[in-house]
Amino acid sequence: MDESESLDALANVLNNVAAKPYDVTAHVQHIQLARSLEGMQAEVLSALEMMTQVMAAGDDVWLPLIEAKENAVDTETEEGVKDLLTFYDRAESDYLCKSSGVFVYLMIDLKNKKAIPILQKHLNFLLEHHALYLSGEQLKPDSLGTVFSTSWTRQAISEVVAKGEIHLAEVCIDWICGFMYSVNDLIRARNSGIYNETGNWKCWKQHLPLTGMALNSLFRIWLD
Repeated sequence: MDESESLDALANVLNNVAAKPYDVTAHVQHIQLARSLEGMQAEVLSALEMMTQVMAAGDDVWLPLIEAKENAVDTETEEGVKDLLTFYDRAESDYLCKSSGVFVYLMIDLKNKKAIPILQKHLNFLLEHHALYLSGEQLKPDSLGTVFSTSWTRQAISEVVAKGEIHLAEVCIDWICGFMYSVNDLIRARNSGIYNETGNWKCWKQHLPLTGMALNSLFRIWLD
């Protein structure tokens, strides 16, 4: 369609969303149309954000918004990191909430037993940045203060893991989500002084869907 037709179509879906703000289909149509139009990335993000304002949304909505937020904030400043983490918290609170008596958390992929993508992304963000500065690959800016220090990162990942554990309990799943519980086992083992590299660590590592850099960071946090 030409530019005039595209604008007309966009106006129509926006009118539909305004008339039926709690209709999932109306929001999906808005998002799909915006994605199909060239040079409309801002409208795509607007459509995604609009959906989160009125209903609980899944990772297909939140992940692009988180990506955009990461690109928009300055993660080399304490204020920028806190701004991003506040956005993560908002996404996770929405994603893990109950709406109209129906769980919309999708804590895990029941078929493939995978961890929540948002929590996984959150952990990777924390651990990769910790590893970046810990390794000396990049000089840590003074503007970050204690952010991404080992103690700060340990506390931050503990809070992310706790969110996952709560919702696993709520749905009474009869098997352990390796991702969430493995990370928490590392934290508990570190606190109790337990360490068995040939056993526990290799076992845990198999269940952690993290990047190599993030895994190395987690290992260092656990040992420190």
